[in-house]
Amino acid sequence: MIKFNRIGNKLGLAGAVGILLSIGMVANQMMSEAEVDAANQRAARAQRVIDGVMAGQLELRQVQLAARNIQLARKPSDVDQGLTDLRSATASQTSWVSRVPSASSLRSAWPATR
Repeated sequence: MIKFNRIGNKLGLAGAVGILLSIGMVANQMMSEAEVDAANQRAARAQRVIDGVMAGQLELRQVQLAARNIQLARKPSDVDQGLTDLRSATASQTSWVSRVPSASSLRSAWPATR
């Protein structure tokens, strides 16, 4: 059995405890960084979804505006211009809708709730 009445043994034990604590701190830091990185990735995916929704809303508003311009047109040339705008806005919105990921792929990207 080791005697703890000697100063060398006490210093060695204190050093060993310090090393164990520092190893624990490094492990905790690594696990925390991994969790923060995962949370940042989820936030980035959510931001991309929000950006897509905002762009889709903008495109929908462009379609509504083009339809309104057609209704308010007084000359055939204005109607033709409105139809051109409506077709381009509809095509743009359709391209945005085709780029939206499916709901199942979004669910698989999020971890299960705890």
